[in-house]
Amino acid sequence: MRVGSGTILVVDDDAAVRKLLLRLLATCHYDVLEAGSAVEALRIIQSEPDRVDVLLADVRMPEMDGIELLNRVRDINPNIIAVVITGFASSETTVSAMRAGAYDLVAKPFNIHELKIILGRAVGTRYLVRQLAAYHLHTEELLREKTKALHDVVDRLRASYFRTMEAIVRLLDIHETSTAAHSRRVSEVTVLLASRMGLHSPAELEVIRFGALLHDIGKLGVPDAIINKPAALTDSEREVVRAHPELGYQMLRSIPGMEDIAQMVYSHHERYDGTGYPRGLRGDQTCMGARIFAVVDAYDALRHDRCYRTAQTPEKVLCEIKAGRGTQFDPAVVDAFLEHFQELEVTCLREEGTWEAGVRPVN
Repeated sequence: MRVGSGTILVVDDDAAVRKLLLRLLATCHYDVLEAGSAVEALRIIQSEPDRVDVLLADVRMPEMDGIELLNRVRDINPNIIAVVITGFASSETTVSAMRAGAYDLVAKPFNIHELKIILGRAVGTRYLVRQLAAYHLHTEELLREKTKALHDVVDRLRASYFRTMEAIVRLLDIHETSTAAHSRRVSEVTVLLASRMGLHSPAELEVIRFGALLHDIGKLGVPDAIINKPAALTDSEREVVRAHPELGYQMLRSIPGMEDIAQMVYSHHERYDGTGYPRGLRGDQTCMGARIFAVVDAYDALRHDRCYRTAQTPEKVLCEIKAGRGTQFDPAVVDAFLEHFQELEVTCLREEGTWEAGVRPVN
């Protein structure tokens, strides 16, 4: 499948809406299927589970609504990207859709330009997921052949795998403009802190690297208007954003070889005292990678400008990290962070290109 192409299944009980969407999607060169009900859509997907790339479904339909359809589809093929359309875009509907695995929500009447952008991004995400799955399947087949040529091929596949990961992060940077390059910075600093804490297994560090790199992938399922809002979020908008760890977990958990990475993504907003989200995990119920990442993520967020506040000084950041010891953060991670702060600060500055410009960490 080429990037920009894909198969979209349109599900709406209103024939006029289906006709409008089919005409629009035909101009974008997608392969389009249609269903007049959720039951009919399920039959299509069950007959060929891997054919559909994007599900474009209405919420309010007889027999079975769009939210239930999303839950059923996730059981059949969790890699299908779902976009919900509705004429009743309440916060309750938005949260229900996101929890059911929706990638995005489009309100009726459609903004055609916005719909094209959302569907293009959804098809692109599906393509990248297919690439990752194909990489792992191909690698598993090759590993059964123990020849010298195998190692050269695996090296090339791994390079392709890493490039695909970077492509996903670039997609996220485009979606969340205020935090561009954040994922790459925290990935490098998290791996460094993990190694200083005695974690040296290449496999373990790779999980931590990509768990940090992809920690916010679930935000691809949060509407642009919320993710880039320059003002404070409302309670309902905050609830939508808080669904992103679970959305990220749902995106990654079914990709072979990414189960541990998915768990780290799922847990990156948990707190050491159990007051975090989405599961309220306490202490070592959260994986070590997520506990290390939590400190680094807070550090990086405080050290850089956001649309709602300016960057904090290194001294202020250290005070904030110390204040969270034992409540927000694992005490052992905070202690290691403070011990190696100079080195971590240098690494962060180098990642963003300011070290060479003469900026130095605090003494």
